[in-house]
Amino acid sequence: MKRLKFFLTILCTSFTLVVLFNNLFIYIHLSQLTLTPINIFEIFVICLLIAGISVSIELIPYVRDHLFLGCYIVMLTIAVLAEYFKSQTFYWSDVLIEVFFLTLIYLAVWFCLYLDDERNIKLINAKIKKRNQK
Repeated sequence: MKRLKFFLTILCTSFTLVVLFNNLFIYIHLSQLTLTPINIFEIFVICLLIAGISVSIELIPYVRDHLFLGCYIVMLTIAVLAEYFKSQTFYWSDVLIEVFFLTLIYLAVWFCLYLDDERNIKLINAKIKKRNQK
């Protein structure tokens, strides 16, 4: 259940933030992209791959100790490769911009996971305190 919750949090938060950032960039004319259903589906599939691999690499003992960095590398690799396979071109300026905004999204996703862990810690501590008072 913990892995499913971890997977869904990564998937939902990253997908929502990517779509919102893209809409913001379109609105302020920084992007020429139009979000068609196929674009949204591609974003979902990429977020699904990132979430799935991030949850899977948690099973490797060494990587588990460095999960924050490992998931970051997985996210960047999948996003850059997906962009390359989609357009068959590779421009460093586009990659650097993409890395910058993906880093912001990545930090936001991990902040959501951190807040969820904090909430769980408070609930557990409250239960322990209640049990000790009996």
